[in-house]
Amino acid sequence: HASLLGMDLKTSGDFIKTATINALKEAERLKLRTIAFPALGTGVGGFPYEECARMMKESIEEMEKEISSIQEIVFYLFDQEAFEIFKKVFSKNE
Repeated sequence: HASLLGMDLKTSGDFIKTATINALKEAERLKLRTIAFPALGTGVGGFPYEECARMMKESIEEMEKEISSIQEIVFYLFDQEAFEIFKKVFSKNE
């Protein structure tokens, strides 16, 4: 069982990217149309929202060509601050 937390209960961008990619692959394998994510690693892991959003966005972009069944990716965020940060990161065309 893979964890987003290391032994020190901290997470990293690599853990977040790996978890996001693996979740997308599993959703695609199951032919799901929608997948929902929390802001991975930002709770107990203490990872900053902005870095989390960037890692998750990069992961989704990396998987874009492999995704055919998923039509919607949803983020369920803890508060307005997280929402505003994710909205800013995902609205950038980098």
